[in-house]
Amino acid sequence: MKKFWCVICLFVLVLFAGGCKRENPVEAPQSENSAGIFMKINGATLPDSSVMEKRTQYIFQLTANFTVKSWTTTFGDDGTSVSGDIVQHAFRADTTSTTIIVVAVDQNNTVHQKTYKVTLVSNISTPAVIWVSKKDLGNGSWEETFIFLKEITQDLVGPYAYTGNVTNPTWVTTKFVDTNKIFNNGTVSDPPSGEKGIYLMVKFNLSPNPYDMGVGKIDPATNSLIWKEFDGPYADGNHVKFTVTANGDVTPGGVIPNNTDPPGDIGDIGPNAVNRYGVRDSTKLVILVNNFTPWVSGSSFIRSQNSAGLFVQPVLQNEIPVYSNWGKLEILTKDIPADGKLVFNYGNQISNPLGFNPNASKSYFYSETSGVLKVIIKKVGLGKVTGTGPKQYWTVTVER
Repeated sequence: MKKFWCVICLFVLVLFAGGCKRENPVEAPQSENSAGIFMKINGATLPDSSVMEKRTQYIFQLTANFTVKSWTTTFGDDGTSVSGDIVQHAFRADTTSTTIIVVAVDQNNTVHQKTYKVTLVSNISTPAVIWVSKKDLGNGSWEETFIFLKEITQDLVGPYAYTGNVTNPTWVTTKFVDTNKIFNNGTVSDPPSGEKGIYLMVKFNLSPNPYDMGVGKIDPATNSLIWKEFDGPYADGNHVKFTVTANGDVTPGGVIPNNTDPPGDIGDIGPNAVNRYGVRDSTKLVILVNNFTPWVSGSSFIRSQNSAGLFVQPVLQNEIPVYSNWGKLEILTKDIPADGKLVFNYGNQISNPLGFNPNASKSYFYSETSGVLKVIIKKVGLGKVTGTGPKQYWTVTVER
């Protein structure tokens, strides 16, 4: 009798999961019966959402906490379906986000399915667009130097070129002159003799305004410029957008910042915000703090605690253009603790490393018990998109 009711319950579940593909003689799965399925890369379990590189050949290992008779993995970028518990795949160059769907059939012929979401970038560790420097031309305009990663256009033929409202007249297709550059420690240079650089470089003479451009190659067959989609904070579809501010600094996106709004993407809000975060770069997280007095070069600092609750050596804040009271600290992905916990405080006199800013206590992230700012950082993987804006790669939550 008990077995009879189990069969009836299973029938009801299958009925409500209508629309799923049925492959006889196994039973149709529920909409996402993913519990117990694990996909690994180099021994590390793949999160439900992740960032991976285009064109890179990945090897995936599939495991489950139940006995599996058969595996089927489908890669959404090109529709490829493969079987087996070890599979490999290189994602297409023209795709920016996709899915991996894993289907496992257990010893009872029940189907289990799990979907992984993947954001695809050209190079996880190398930025696609970098603003390198500014030079005051003395007439209200600035010479702005940018570099662009060549790898993004490698599937195209023809000479490198750009277009956009960064030239006069506007929207003129222009070939890159400097096509063989490297970038190291903040400096652009030529590669050693006989080696190839990975960046294109261009210098624009610009006045303070928002700008919008496309970068790619000129197709010899049509003599037209084929744009490519770049990754990172400057990307908006296949457009590269940035803004030149009044003091010649460049900010991502085609909008001039309103100084009544705090910098960064998420965190404390309002004109007296204390602590904010930049979450739109897959390679790093940016901590932003309000000093409530002008940021002091070579003195304003951020000081973190280790897992034992002890302060480590303070680190100098970096300037945030346009926001004179604010400073920032960039933390590379590899340097974020495995548990995502960041505990810190900040001040303006590094010579007094325990002289923290009293306004820190006004932050949503402040812990009265510990007297520090405490957050938990998690990688989103698949970028969340608001409208057509940049993607979000990190979440920041309060840690109590």
